[in-house]
Amino acid sequence: FKAERLYSVPKGEQGSWVSMCFDDKGRIIASDQGKHLYRITLAKGSEPIKVEQLQVNIGQAQGLLHTYGALYVSVNGSAAQGSGFYK
Repeated sequence: FKAERLYSVPKGEQGSWVSMCFDDKGRIIASDQGKHLYRITLAKGSEPIKVEQLQVNIGQAQGLLHTYGALYVSVNGSAAQGSGFYK
């Protein structure tokens, strides 16, 4: 296989990404170690990669799964919303 860097996460602005999954539109959903989720739309042709911070009150996801039109988030540790499994 071949590994290719698609994006360098600016740690000071977007933290350290620890979990990722693909949504039903082929975009990546990523969680940082802090309190944010990000949606990454991969580049098509000459378009740049688009990274958006999602406006949801959840973070520190140790696991993400997008299936059946919903995002499932596994949180462990001292997250503001508390440890648990969220939809």
